[in-house]
Formats: sequence, structure tokens, C-alpha cells
Amino acid sequence: LRALNARLLGGDTTLDGSIGVDGALRLSAQGTVTAEALRNAAQPADLARIGALLRGQAAWRGTLALANGQPELVLQSNLVGMQIDLPPPLAKVAAATPLPLRLQIAALPDPGAKGRDSLQFELGDLLKAQFQRDLSGPAPRVQRGSIAVLDTLPPLPAAGVQAALNLGRVDLDAWQALAERSGAPSEPVAGGYLPQSLQLRADELRSGSRFLSNVRATLSSQGPATDAWWKASLVADQLAGDIEYRPARGNAQAGRVMARLQRLAVPQSEVSTVETLLSQPPASVP
Repeated sequence: LRALNARLLGGDTTLDGSIGVDGALRLSAQGTVTAEALRNAAQPADLARIGALLRGQAAWRGTLALANGQPELVLQSNLVGMQIDLPPPLAKVAAATPLPLRLQIAALPDPGAKGRDSLQFELGDLLKAQFQRDLSGPAPRVQRGSIAVLDTLPPLPAAGVQAALNLGRVDLDAWQALAERSGAPSEPVAGGYLPQSLQLRADELRSGSRFLSNVRATLSSQGPATDAWWKASLVADQLAGDIEYRPARGNAQAGRVMARLQRLAVPQSEVSTVETLLSQPPASVP
């Protein structure tokens, strides 16, 4: 198979294929992908969600190898020509700036790991992730994984997914607005890719006029995935202590936040607001 031309993901694509002396099949492709084509993709549904966060177009290349019945897929792009419409630190505002993207999916080398694979993802130095997945069901299911944002990728845990986030200034309102625009589901994300434990560092977390500075926190998900709640140990310039957040469960149960603080520093301009909040707490939280 030599230089087969096709139209794929909104751009021209060239395909090449060969069979090595070891009998391994190898397909290679290169082309251009557009954000519009991703948004209009019917399957898989994840492509449309990804496309909604992108603008422009970018070149890509990939390989698919099949040896001894074991596939390996590698996709790469420098994302030149593409913008990423996410709040900082994951935004890519300048389309002309390169940001290397790499995705690799391969069977685990361990002979005892039949029916499992490894997924590795890198987006420059911004985001790195690795997952080991069970392929025995109708869709891949993460058994364990790790995620890093502007930090060193943690080692794989025995089970579940853990994350390390080293952030600068975070606009919580911008991320909340993104979640509302994208219709982020309140139910657990299929596949188990979201972390159950996080190590967080941030120079500043801001919502409106309120902020926390020099934040260090450990967060962990408690309970089953269908009824999970979060526990956090948090230290910042303004406060220190333990916080529990139990999300709302439809109309049956309002969301709740419980805090046990060792210290709390309230600016003089906010004293009356805090006193009102404590004397007349809201009926519910998200």
C-alpha cells in the first residue's frame, strides 16, 4: 500500500502500509485535522467534545503497527495552527506557537497482562497522563493511572488514578463557566479516567473578588463512584484545616460543605459578609 490519498478529519491524508520481514503489519498516515471536523464527528463522541475546545487546524502523523496480534498506535502533532480554548494554564492562545502532542496506545508487555493495554498522553510540559486499562468489557476501563499538570508525573498507584497539579493563578469562575457551557456531567465519567486523589499546589485560587494564596492541598474521593464525596486537607495564607464536600443528589439531598479549621484570616472588609453567612447559611450548595 503506497501513497493512498483520502479525506479524513477535515483534511487531506496520505496512507502508506507495509509488512516487515517479521510479518508485522505497519500503517503510517499523515495529514491535517480541523477543529470543525472534530466537532462534527459522530463517532467516537469524545472527538466532538475535544473539537468544541479547539479552533483552527494542524498537521498530524501517526502509525499503527500489528505484531503477534498486538496493536500499537502512535499519534503526534505540534498543534501549529490550532488554538485551545481552555482557561489557563491549559490554554493555547497563539495558534502559531508549537505545543507537541503525543498519544500512544499499546498492549502491556507483561505476558500475564493479556487483555490490558497502556495509554500514554503528553501535551508539551503542560499535561501528562498514563493509564493501564482493562479491555475485557465493551469499552476500555481504567484500572490505574496518573496525571500531572505542570508537575512531575506521579508513579502508577496500585489501583485508581492519582494526579499532581502545580498551578499558578487559577480563575475558578472561568473553569466553572466552561463546565456550564460544555454541559459537564454530574455523573462519574465513563472509563474511570478522572483522579480519585490529587496533590494540589497553586499560587492563587480566585473566585470573583475572593482568593486564596499559596495554596497546598491534598484531596481524595471517598465512598463508591456512584455516591462519591470529597475530603481535603488545605493550607493557604488565609486558612488551614480540613474540608468535606458532599455534592447534591438531585432533589433528595442538598449539597453540603463542612469545614474544621485550625485558623481563618478574614479581611476587615469581609467581616460583615462572613458573619451574615454564618448566621444565615445557604439552603444548599452545588
